[in-house]
Amino acid sequence: MSCLFSCSNCWRVGVLFRRLVVVLQLLIVGLNTPIVNGEGEHIGVGLDSCVIPTRHKGLSLIQTTDFFYPLVEDPYVQGQIACANVLSDLYAMGVADCDNMLMLLGVSTDLSKPERDVIVPMIIAGFRDLCLDAGTSVNGGQSVLNPWFIIGGVASSVCSREEFIM
Repeated sequence: MSCLFSCSNCWRVGVLFRRLVVVLQLLIVGLNTPIVNGEGEHIGVGLDSCVIPTRHKGLSLIQTTDFFYPLVEDPYVQGQIACANVLSDLYAMGVADCDNMLMLLGVSTDLSKPERDVIVPMIIAGFRDLCLDAGTSVNGGQSVLNPWFIIGGVASSVCSREEFIM
């Protein structure tokens, strides 16, 4: 079965991506120097989410970014998978509600216009529908033409200290 996302080299892309993650983890070590806020909590760059105190006392911005290359043949399901993964980073911090979602979409330049006209609306619909199921919505984002198809997002929530796990 051929890949709907024109990824005949999915395995190689996956290997390359895993190597890139290792390199990026090494590069952000210097950024991970703990910063302590006024309440003695560590904040800053992390592998999944960041916690940023806001100027409003007692409230923090919890934010995460994630994206994926195609994992399944169905574009609608791929949109749902990407959205679920972005939201899961908030959930892992104990955050139950997402206040805002941005969608990041890189559309493969290997797709023909007729393929894009079918695949892109389906992947967007899957992402959007899962956002709605989770009680949030897509309120912006970025889309580009790209050599590889990618789908992901940025999830944000403003929380009191009792609403997240550090």
